[in-house]
Formats: sequence, C-alpha cells, structure tokens
Amino acid sequence: IVRGTIQPGYEPVLEEFQTNLKMGQDDGVQFAAYAKGRCVVDLAGSVVSSSDSNDRLRRYDEGSYVCCWSSSKVLESAIMAWLVDRGHISYDTKINDVWPEFTGGGKEKLTLRDVMKHEAGLKAVPFDAPVKLEEFLPENIKAGCISKHIEGWECKFPEEPKSKQEYHALTRGMILNETVRRVDPKERTMGEILREDFAEPLGIDKECYA
Repeated sequence: IVRGTIQPGYEPVLEEFQTNLKMGQDDGVQFAAYAKGRCVVDLAGSVVSSSDSNDRLRRYDEGSYVCCWSSSKVLESAIMAWLVDRGHISYDTKINDVWPEFTGGGKEKLTLRDVMKHEAGLKAVPFDAPVKLEEFLPENIKAGCISKHIEGWECKFPEEPKSKQEYHALTRGMILNETVRRVDPKERTMGEILREDFAEPLGIDKECYA
C-alpha cells in the first residue's frame, strides 16, 4: 500500500519506492524530497497482507513514528564548525587545554579532531560507572554531573592496529557538550546554542535538548 503525492517528472522515484516494497527491502517506509523549496515527493508505504487480522496495526503511513538514530551528530558537527569559525576552538585543540580535568587514561592527548572522527578511544560508557537519566537534565549537566563521569574514563582503542576509529554512538555528544560549555563565551550547552542562535532566529522548533 502506497500513499502520498508526487509531482510530474518524479515518477521514477515512485517506481523505485514501489519496487523497494515489492522486493521486501522495507515493510514500512516514508520518503519526502524537496526541490527549490517545493515538496516534489511525499510518500509512505507498507507491506500488508489482506489475510492478516492485524492489518490495522501494521499499516504504515505519514503519521507513523520512527526512531532516527544519531540524528544529533549532524547538529553537533554544525555547532562545532560554528565555534571553530568564530575562533573559540580549533579542530587541533587538545580537549585537555580547555577542560583541564579531562586527563588520565590517555585522554590528555586527545584533540577535538579525534573526538569528531570517533577516534578518541572512548566509544562506550563503562558498565561499572553508569550515567543516571536525571544527570542529563540541564541543571545537572551544568553542575558537572556528566563531566565527572567522563573525567574518570580511560581510552581503549581497537585491538586492530590499522585504525583507531570506533563508532562513539552515545559518548561523542557527551564529550562535545562538555567541551562546548567550556569554550562558548556564555558557557552554554549545545542545546542552548541550538535554540538561541539557530532555532529562534530562524523561527523553527524552539524546543531542543540540553
């Protein structure tokens, strides 16, 4: 089942979309594309068996919720580039230079570039020192709850010597947020910068994470 709209000239997109569903590449999918500020493709589709008694629950449309993993990394990168452009930090700055407590376990050698490239050796939060959900509240971040955790971590690089790169799925944002708080002239979190200098001036969603 495919729903939505498509503008003239973009029919091949619809054909590919339908083929994807027929071949089982997706069982529920949304896709939208804009050209010159105009929505030219807005599709949603799902694979539903007419004999399935749970059809109503399995239908997938433009209102279905999806989980978008790692979408914040694009925003992190934009904010870091923004701060670099303004001379508040450079990609070759050692994190330890702006955050003196970021030391021990090999951390004092790490640069912003290492963190951005997922080459910091800090890919995971240690199991013996879990971070509590409430510690991510803005007031607790600013009180140093997260930075205290990170300061106790040790660098652990892959055993394969060809590359130091390992995906820092959760930790990159934590490290960058603490770095940003220390180099931003107003000592703001990434969420505050995103809201005050990006979202509000552009008139977009003003609610964002700390």
